[in-house]
Amino acid sequence: MTCFRLCRLLLVFALVLRGQHIYAQIEDKTLTYDQTIQIVCNLSDINSQRNELRSFEHLLKQNVGGFRFHLLWDPDNSRLLYKLPNGRLEDFEVVMDRVNNHLDDHPNKILTFFLDLDLPVDTLRKVFREKDLIRYFHKQPLNMDWPTVNEMVRAGKRIVLFSMESIFNQPDWLHHVRDYTVEPYFSLFEAPNFLGEFLKGDPKSDLLMINDFNIPSNRIEKNPVYIIDQNTNHYLLNHCLSIWRNTGKAPNFIFLDQYNARMQTIVNSLRSFNTIKGRLTYNMEVLDYIGWDGRENCQTSGKYNFPIVPGDRIFLKPSAPGFRFTPETAFYDEPTTSIVQNFVASPQEITHGLIAFFPFDKEASDESLNKNHGKPARVSFTNDRTRGSIARFEGNGYIVLPKAEKLSLRNHDFTISAWVKLRKNENIDNSILGTTVKSYQEGIHFTIRESKPYFGFYANDVQGNVKLEEGIWYHIVARYNKLNGEQAIYVNGKLDNKSLGHPPYQGKEDIIIGNASFGWKAFFNGDMDDVAIWDRPLGAQEIFNLAMDVVEVYPRRSYFTNRRLLIAAGAVFLLVMIAVVLLIRKIGGKSEPQGMRSGEVVSSDLKYSGGGFQKNDNLIKLFGAFKVLNRDGFDITHEFTPKIKSLFLVILLHSTKSRNGITTEELTEIVWPEQDYKSAKNSRGVTIRKLRLILEQLETVEILFQRDRWTVILSGEAYCDYFECIQLLENPQFNSLDYYYQLFRIVKDGQIVKNESYEWMDDIKGYVDYRVIDLLLKYIGLLNHQENADLILNIIDRIHISDPVNEKAFELKVKILLAQDNYNFAKYCHETFSRNFEEFYGQSYQKSFDEIVNLVGH
Repeated sequence: MTCFRLCRLLLVFALVLRGQHIYAQIEDKTLTYDQTIQIVCNLSDINSQRNELRSFEHLLKQNVGGFRFHLLWDPDNSRLLYKLPNGRLEDFEVVMDRVNNHLDDHPNKILTFFLDLDLPVDTLRKVFREKDLIRYFHKQPLNMDWPTVNEMVRAGKRIVLFSMESIFNQPDWLHHVRDYTVEPYFSLFEAPNFLGEFLKGDPKSDLLMINDFNIPSNRIEKNPVYIIDQNTNHYLLNHCLSIWRNTGKAPNFIFLDQYNARMQTIVNSLRSFNTIKGRLTYNMEVLDYIGWDGRENCQTSGKYNFPIVPGDRIFLKPSAPGFRFTPETAFYDEPTTSIVQNFVASPQEITHGLIAFFPFDKEASDESLNKNHGKPARVSFTNDRTRGSIARFEGNGYIVLPKAEKLSLRNHDFTISAWVKLRKNENIDNSILGTTVKSYQEGIHFTIRESKPYFGFYANDVQGNVKLEEGIWYHIVARYNKLNGEQAIYVNGKLDNKSLGHPPYQGKEDIIIGNASFGWKAFFNGDMDDVAIWDRPLGAQEIFNLAMDVVEVYPRRSYFTNRRLLIAAGAVFLLVMIAVVLLIRKIGGKSEPQGMRSGEVVSSDLKYSGGGFQKNDNLIKLFGAFKVLNRDGFDITHEFTPKIKSLFLVILLHSTKSRNGITTEELTEIVWPEQDYKSAKNSRGVTIRKLRLILEQLETVEILFQRDRWTVILSGEAYCDYFECIQLLENPQFNSLDYYYQLFRIVKDGQIVKNESYEWMDDIKGYVDYRVIDLLLKYIGLLNHQENADLILNIIDRIHISDPVNEKAFELKVKILLAQDNYNFAKYCHETFSRNFEEFYGQSYQKSFDEIVNLVGH
């Protein structure tokens, strides 16, 4: 008896400890909802293999965190029901009452419900409202971070609802499960082989659910002890750990058809691990997909969370096509505490990793620095109205390139890009690039098969979906990423299809443009342009930029790579130095003329609104005269030629949050309206390169092309008065004198680039002028007219720059001047205003000076 009591006390103590461990998660102030691990009971999932034997109330007491219900509406009795796997219907209103009571009794408890709905959502909304449950419902916007568990508890939002299917007019508290979760492939009896792909969902989603993790309890089944006992079936825990390690997501929801107390042991073990977590961001936005060197088949989103198992030596080296990272790697030797490690991404130069580039300017020369020239056979080089100089393949032509290893294709990452235009023919394949080898992994073929893009390594392939039409130029890309075995095809800058887990190409033969291993029926029949090969997987944004023709694929040649240029440059430099010495001797002793010299350090009276300090460097000033100061305070405005200035202003003024940049088509139409496509593209590329070189003299001012739009990005110490003004205009503080003062200090020198006249700028100038005048008039209304008379006169003068016939400001100016006994100047102002009024409206101003005097009460 004593032994029995002791065992019972130990069991109770274990249960108490288990409950305390669960609630310890809530006590962790940093634990977010997407880092919690919960058991979910398939209480009424119609696909369950067996009925849950325990009641809902009993499962709540076991600290089960989630439930799945199949809900129906009983119109005859006006009741909400849920269906059990055996078909029996139960009253869901009883469940709701118990949920209400349970949450009231357990103020730190959070529950998650997964709902299959066989009823109108309006009916569900009505029932939940009547049961007073909506007050508990958490609302999670898409693409936003989940709150901490502690924040949810404090806010009283302790129920998270997911619908198992997409619903029309879905309320914001009912989240479609596929928008927020991913589900991996699963095997209870063997270790999973995760290849970076999920059974359901997008890897960008934060939450991970594991289905079918059921522990058989019938001893007639095969090896029941092996299945049930975690000590002998290590896959029960290791399966979850393996998925966690390879996805960077904690197993948030482990679904069970029948609750088994042994699962609490596994869940508690998972909860006990320390973690290393963090974010990978570019331009303050979390990236979508990340691979990790040294972690085979591991793919995560830009928010990762890995478990730390005792004895782990953590090595992190993130990889994302198109980016490099700071820090490049992170290493922790057997850490004993949880760690936060963030990474910041920077875009690669398009020329980084460029192995070969063939623009086909009358030949098959490689215009990269690597001299991987091609040898054409029966290929003509001609001019195309759209793309300029191109290569024409007419049935049996091809270009032989160096071998695969020299082009970094063998056993390596790579990207192949080409512009193609097909002619009508009966070929099964139109090969863009390939080899003559026909064996697994040793033959490469990037082709158009039956009018669709096709890419692979011979019996190890992926096929695109877009059907290409004859006579139309298409930008086609084949990308291979060795880290996750990804083969991907892009058409016109958009992902057409991809597949993971492909072993790399291992061929050694010559690479051929215009043919592959499929014989005469595989020759390319059509036109081709700008074929390029990189030894790295390009990023999606880089590929899109190529398709939009907004980047040039060629390396920046260094003068030091050309001996003749170096000698010539040295000779020129020597002659210049001799001329300077002679000039100094000739004019020695003469004093320099007064005034501003090119490159001289100048001061600016423009204050940075956030810090209140003088801004003498890294400055872009648009209000009044256009002015740019570099990081050292030198005036570099003179470096902006009219065309460069026009380009810069177009992009800059469209880069606010409300305008979100400008498209290439809009940009070209404004800056190069008279040029054809090819000429405009070349002019745009050259001018943007020159502009970027100028902006390199400032701290962190970049011209970026993202999401089909050009923008100017400022960070660090760089300052632009226009950006500051727009921020103030979009976030007014109507009763704050400091707010109005900041606005006036920015705009006091005049309108935007007052000496420049562009038709496209009228709309932007009009918006800014209208808002500025309105706010400056409000500012005057807050000021004491006697104590701040001079300031008010300055404000009125600024108003009249934008609106010379603003009658309200004019009358106030006369009033202040008369109060200062400045009668003659007041009369002069009346004459000037009357002249402007007649010029603007075409009629005389009706109020005489005496009438104005009487009106203002002087």
